This record gives sequence, structure tokens and C-alpha cells, in this order.
Amino acid sequence: LNFKNILFILFIYIKKMEKRDHPEGEINAPGSENGTKRARTSVFSTTTKSSALTVADEKELKDKEETSTALVEAMRTSELQAPTMQLLGHGDAVHTMRFSPNGNNIASGGFDRRIFLWKVFGDCDNYGILTGHKNCIQEVQWSTDNSRVLSASADKTVGIWDVETGNRLRKLADHNGVVNSIATARLDEHLLVSGSDDCTA
Repeated sequence: LNFKNILFILFIYIKKMEKRDHPEGEINAPGSENGTKRARTSVFSTTTKSSALTVADEKELKDKEETSTALVEAMRTSELQAPTMQLLGHGDAVHTMRFSPNGNNIASGGFDRRIFLWKVFGDCDNYGILTGHKNCIQEVQWSTDNSRVLSASADKTVGIWDVETGNRLRKLADHNGVVNSIATARLDEHLLVSGSDDCTA
């Protein structure tokens, strides 16, 4: 039995006892010797019911507050300055964006033919711009050691970039069509695969 049920049973029991002792539903006024009667008021029932509701309301309010606090605490688990950060700098549509494997940096590329390098935490500073492609950049990827960025471009080439110096280390121009995708091998960072509109990979 919970607390509310116990109070309800106690209330019913007291009501029955009162009816047995005072079948007319009235009692003598306190301190009256002449048998003056007054209407009986259910002080106990009202107080008990109110107390029960108050306890229930306080418990419900406390549960809501605890739930609300838990939700607020659960909402912010990252080290970002804000849940949403806007990175401004590209001069045209952005086609691709990738986080580095260590989660500290972002590379983005688009129709302006440039690759932007960003810090993830703090003010999300733009710390590097890689230029050299002659057409829009379709996709960027990071090497597994976070030291290089790979790019696939509509200029039919693949670029390999050093993120520390900003230099293009390699330019692969073996495709005869737009290069749409690129990926690195997880077990060997010296291997990569690219896909093109020329139907080759």
C-alpha cells in the first residue's frame, strides 16, 4: 500500500466511527452543557486530503525539477563554445567538410576552389587556406595521422596537402573526368582510392 491508499483507508474508518457515535450527523458544541448542537464539519477529511495532495504535488514538483536539471546537464557534454558554431570564409557553396581523426580540426572545400582548415574548439579559428585546384572541390578527407588532407576536384585531379605548411605534396592527374570522391586506407596511410565521372577508380 502506498501513502495515499493508507490515508484513504484511515479516512473511511474514521467516517464510519463518527456515524456510529453520532447517527444524526451532529455533535455537541465544545463546552456547552445544554446540549446545543451544531452541524458537524469534516475538518479531518479536508485536512488529510489537502495534506495528501500537498505531499503528492511537492513530490511531483521535485521530480520535475530533478528531471529538468538532468536534461540541462545532459545537453552540454562537449567542449564547444556553443551547440552550433557558424564558420564563415568560403566565397561560394561549400560541397564537403570532414573532421580530422583526432577531432581537433575541420577541413572544408567547395565551389570557390579552396580548402579551409579550422580549429574545432575555442573560437573555431581558420588557421589555413589551401589553394591550387582549378575547379570546385568535391570531397576532402584526412590522413589517419592528421598530418595531411586529400582532395578530389572537378578539375580532374586529386591533391595531397600538408596541413602544417599548406603545401600541395602531390597532384594526381590520372582521371579523365570530374573526381567526385576520395578515401584513404585505414591500415595503410600511403594508399588511397578515388572515384571519377570517367567510370574509373
